[in-house]
Amino acid sequence: MEPSRIAFGLWNSASTAQGRGQPGPHESLVRTALESGLRTFITSDAIEGGAADRGLGAALAATGLRGECVLTGCIGAPSPGHGGDYGSAGGSAGSQSDEQIRKFVREAAIGLLERSQIGHLDLLLFESPGRWAFRSAALWAAMSELKAEGLTRGIGIAPGPSNGYALDLLHFLDRFGEGIDSAMIVYNPLEPWPGELVLASAKARAVTLLGRESAPPPGPSAPRANEERGARMARVFELAGRHGLDGWQLLTAWTTSREPVISYAPRLLPSASQSVEEVIRAAGCAHSQSAAVESAFGELRQLGENKGRVALKGGTQQFQGKPQAEQWPLDPELVETAARHQLVLDRDYFCANDPRDLRDFGMPIRGIPQAIDRRLYMQLQVVTNVANRQQAVQDLQGAGTAAVLYADLNDPRAVGLLLWDEDPLQLSAKAEAVHALPAFAQGRIRPEFTMLARTYGFGREDDLIYWLTRRPIEAATYPNRPWAVWYPLRRKPGFYRLPKDEQAEMLREHGVIGHNFGSSGYATDIRLECFGMDPADNEFVLGLLSERLDWLSRLVKEMRATRQTGEFMDHLGPFFVGHTLYQHSGAHA
Repeated sequence: MEPSRIAFGLWNSASTAQGRGQPGPHESLVRTALESGLRTFITSDAIEGGAADRGLGAALAATGLRGECVLTGCIGAPSPGHGGDYGSAGGSAGSQSDEQIRKFVREAAIGLLERSQIGHLDLLLFESPGRWAFRSAALWAAMSELKAEGLTRGIGIAPGPSNGYALDLLHFLDRFGEGIDSAMIVYNPLEPWPGELVLASAKARAVTLLGRESAPPPGPSAPRANEERGARMARVFELAGRHGLDGWQLLTAWTTSREPVISYAPRLLPSASQSVEEVIRAAGCAHSQSAAVESAFGELRQLGENKGRVALKGGTQQFQGKPQAEQWPLDPELVETAARHQLVLDRDYFCANDPRDLRDFGMPIRGIPQAIDRRLYMQLQVVTNVANRQQAVQDLQGAGTAAVLYADLNDPRAVGLLLWDEDPLQLSAKAEAVHALPAFAQGRIRPEFTMLARTYGFGREDDLIYWLTRRPIEAATYPNRPWAVWYPLRRKPGFYRLPKDEQAEMLREHGVIGHNFGSSGYATDIRLECFGMDPADNEFVLGLLSERLDWLSRLVKEMRATRQTGEFMDHLGPFFVGHTLYQHSGAHA
């Protein structure tokens, strides 16, 4: 028996009781769904410790309709927020032995069947899988055993309920797809992306798909998310009405219009004008309708366009932290998967405002953002009590040190030492090696002039890797700009509270002056960030470089007249003024 085009997920009966500290009305709402003609149900051991399974079983037993229904059950490894009641056998399941995985899968499935009072499932899904579950041969062997024993007619996977996981699912289908019957993914007219990326792969392996909605985020942001979702749904129903259709009919028809999606499991939420029972009855009526609705598909797709607007869970290049329950960084296998499926990650699998993405960005190239996780750290140290500057030059030459050495114009016994590296620990090691050289042995660092900072992307770089890793070195070691002025700065906090467009206008005013000096050949600059790295809480370090010191002084003067400096600059300096004694760029990729 095939699933009907609309499925009732028992997360709907759980959601009606949220915040009231009591179990959801699972049995009564399943009965309402049955009375409305719905015959496909999805339960999960994660819903209220198995209460949904019990409610489903009680409703089926009372109505005697089990034989007419298609039942999908979801199990999963215990994790934070997962309420499965099969104990801790799964634990951090990726670290369990094959036999332990087999045991907890079997116990979870049998527990679900017993609570639901049924002998077998039509489909058993492993839900909310961590990274290990997409790749565990032992897990899918255990799931296949249950199918072979008749405890379920089909097996599959259910990533989510957050949006994402498309790369992991593609990798999973490439590896295990031949033995998988179905998958439940976030895919519907208001959330077509990125679920649509897996349709072709699933179809090629005869894996059917159930489309569902993503769950609202946990915590205090959930009410707002539900409110926004309600507003979008109202627009869908208004669109359907203009085409003489019912909203649920339109949503279901769109979701199941592309193979291999065969069923839609929406969130059925009450509203100010409808109880949850009335919403379920409306969805049931839509299920029985069969009018052609393709005329509204184009507008519906435009209404629901979400590509690039959702921070994706699972494996993604936009998360660089340690693997967590729902998010993990890319590894070579996922990178290879993306290439195999002809996906350009920062075009096809990219959220423009993902707060987790700490890479630096340059100007898009053919619509694809430039994004890299590389940067150059630069440090200026001013060392006084250096008796012989020429000896310092000779020592650096003898060691082959990639650096710039300046004569301090304000201290005849001091030098400025500029070093760099992409690894801050290596940068520290380089400084230690320099201070071990004979000319620096008696030197004393003047900490008020120490500046440590890193390169960063403005978003306008045409060659981001060059600007972040090579251009600062080239600028610092250019032989015809011997004069340098280095200084830190900090803006007033109020600058960051201004609207982005107002900030941008001030930065443009500042940039025009710098561009004029640069295009005339008078000066160039090195702009670095030092948030959280400066003892005095400075935010930026600037290096100004020129063949004449007076040109640098004039540049600083011109900048003082801008609104950014005049109104929003909290602190500038101290200023280090130096003349180049030694420069060596070293080898940099």
